[in-house]
Amino acid sequence: MGCPSKFSKLGNELADEVVGQTPDDVVEMGGEWLATGHHEALRLFKELGFEFFHRPFNTLSGVNNATTPPCRGACSVRVRSEDGWHSVSSPDAAVKLFPQEERQALQKAQDEMSKEVKNTPCHAPFSNPNASLWDSLSYDAFLKMALGLQHYPMAYNTLYDKADDAEALNQISALFVLWQLNCSGGVEGSGEEDYWRVRGGSQAPAIRMAAQLGGDLQLGAHVTAIHRRANSLYEVHSSKGVVVAKHVIVAGLTPSLISAIDFQPPLDGAMDQLLERMPVGTTMKYSMVYEKPWWRERGYLGKMIFLNTSAPSNYVHNCFDNSPYSWSRGVLTCFTEGAQNRAFLRLTDSEQKAVMQNILAEALGPTEEKMIEVLSKNWADDEYARGGYNIFFPPGVLSSFWPAAQRIYEQRLVG
Repeated sequence: MGCPSKFSKLGNELADEVVGQTPDDVVEMGGEWLATGHHEALRLFKELGFEFFHRPFNTLSGVNNATTPPCRGACSVRVRSEDGWHSVSSPDAAVKLFPQEERQALQKAQDEMSKEVKNTPCHAPFSNPNASLWDSLSYDAFLKMALGLQHYPMAYNTLYDKADDAEALNQISALFVLWQLNCSGGVEGSGEEDYWRVRGGSQAPAIRMAAQLGGDLQLGAHVTAIHRRANSLYEVHSSKGVVVAKHVIVAGLTPSLISAIDFQPPLDGAMDQLLERMPVGTTMKYSMVYEKPWWRERGYLGKMIFLNTSAPSNYVHNCFDNSPYSWSRGVLTCFTEGAQNRAFLRLTDSEQKAVMQNILAEALGPTEEKMIEVLSKNWADDEYARGGYNIFFPPGVLSSFWPAAQRIYEQRLVG
């Protein structure tokens, strides 16, 4: 909420863990990356006194003397293909593992997809001549039928990341994926998306800004109602009382949480129904903490890519080295998403741990290094998020509700 005399935190809670003694020992449990194109956020954080670093090389932005771990820039990425684990020099090099026919199918699909992304401009997605067709198809059907990848599972899984929405691809509109890729300028699903991390943890800038606000900030104030008075002021009702404000901004909330607020006057019917049709994906961030990043000593980056469709890896979308800036601990983090995550959550804690340990043993080899602890967060259980990473549009929703969706994406108020 902006501009009232008191502020309430309505958006996603940041949840980080400190595994050492200093701010450089933080392991992020929530959103932790900035893309190279997040210019305003990068500028703000720099003004607040924060530096950024990039994995895998632990290089500080504009600084050349940052500590560099073993194997430097030559660490291998591990890839699980249909015939087992392989080492490659970079994620892009995984395509070299494909049979020639599948490689050609992937290249053809990428070329066709690039054309469709270009034809789906951010400001006018329905100017694409195929817009209605693509919105009637799920992204899964688009990849299999329109792009011809039905019999090429590794090529299919390569393009999975273009829909970075933590949900089964048969739930997501193909037009939404194309539109989202256009709006991001190609950053979505690319190596520039999850690029910079904040030294001190992604929660540190928010904590510093909160300190500057002092008593004008209310945390944990669950907002239940926003009522506009006859004099055009607003009453904001929360678990900590009522605040009167001239302006109210609702930001960072998922649609289900917005719909739970009693707006008076009510949101218009189209907007209210659109919010009911904008689900959020589901994901767990599962981090395994060790005394040191032992995989680096073996020449491995810690990044694991899964292009296969067989267990146990099919619980996991990807894994990577998420060690803190200080390298005081070694941290491997894996994401489970969508239907994978729902299946993973049906396992007991010990079964989940066993699955992850088996994956690491397959990918990186057995180790005698002791796992100190497991840090996991299922974002659907978070009361201020109820899912992650993003909202998405199921097939047909954009076509039916584009005027209301356009109001949101042009940053107009929802009420």
